[in-house]
Amino acid sequence: MPYLVNGQLVPEELVREEFGRIGRDPQWQSIPDLTERARRLRAAAEQCAQERVLIEQAAVNDPRPIDPAALDQEVARQNAQWGCRGAFDYDQLRQLTERT
Repeated sequence: MPYLVNGQLVPEELVREEFGRIGRDPQWQSIPDLTERARRLRAAAEQCAQERVLIEQAAVNDPRPIDPAALDQEVARQNAQWGCRGAFDYDQLRQLTERT
């Protein structure tokens, strides 16, 4: 079922992306019924996708510039947390961090 957030469609692709992202969390394995797990995971993914659209809308409407030092710090934190390799494209990580 398509969702609108302030008149903006929440793309199904975003819901699928969130489904995959949050589905990697081991807590979902504690739900033994596969149908129930999928239903709950889908509902959580839809909620996360809607929240991402809301956050992006708020960010677009916020005229304040992003603090470059804070952005560099967040990119470094994510790099340390996820163990990015030397050949990793930091520009993509930086752009994703700016969007979120």
